[in-house]
Amino acid sequence: MIDTHTHIYSKEFAADRDAVVARARRAGLSAIVLPNEDDTSLEALASMCDEYAGYCFPLYGLHPTELTADYRGQLERIFAFAEQRADAKGVGEIGLDLYWDKTKAAEQAEVFAWQIDYAIAHNLPMSIHCRNAYELLFQVFEQFSAAALRGSLHCFSGSAADAQRIVTDYPNMVLGVNGTVTYKNSELPATYQDVPLQRIVLETDAPYLSPVPLRGKRNEPSFVPFVAQRLAEIYGLPVSEVEKITDQNARRVFGI
Repeated sequence: MIDTHTHIYSKEFAADRDAVVARARRAGLSAIVLPNEDDTSLEALASMCDEYAGYCFPLYGLHPTELTADYRGQLERIFAFAEQRADAKGVGEIGLDLYWDKTKAAEQAEVFAWQIDYAIAHNLPMSIHCRNAYELLFQVFEQFSAAALRGSLHCFSGSAADAQRIVTDYPNMVLGVNGTVTYKNSELPATYQDVPLQRIVLETDAPYLSPVPLRGKRNEPSFVPFVAQRLAEIYGLPVSEVEKITDQNARRVFGI
């Protein structure tokens, strides 16, 4: 299994990061993908990827809720850091978030488009955050060739119609599935019934969104098997087949 989106370089894991990685290995995870948040998280992310080289893989980008007034400067610093390191497996975490605040929608869309352009220019996949903003996301997507857009819609929370539009119109995009699919009132199981498993990758978004039966606890990569188990139930397949197919998808998308 591969956790395609986790933040275990963050301060929430400072006391037991080595143990978290050890538990991930024991749980059967073969790789972990770590998306950046802003220009202040770069060093922690890079340090962890150095320490666990070949197991932890970095993405560099600017999260939509982390924009400051100097967002151009933030992007310049992030891109410069990524190019100096030359180890990026993608651009992330990027995207749109209009859940709490819609006043920065224009700025978020601008920064999102810049980062898509950067990803395409450098032939890199993306890890895309989209919360309460799918209409705007598709507007931004329409500025680019559909075939050139490659990556994961992390923590997919859109409608069944949104999922079908992604599957139909964007052949190189996949949907990231995490603990939310295990929640009692989630509509995602019904949504995924019409999404081919070849368009799905596993993730945690740790430390957030722990799956049932661990909901409320700090999330971590070793909890991915609970997500795989729920997908196996949705697709009517053995867990081993879900693990195999989603691993293939993750390796194809992120080049690991």
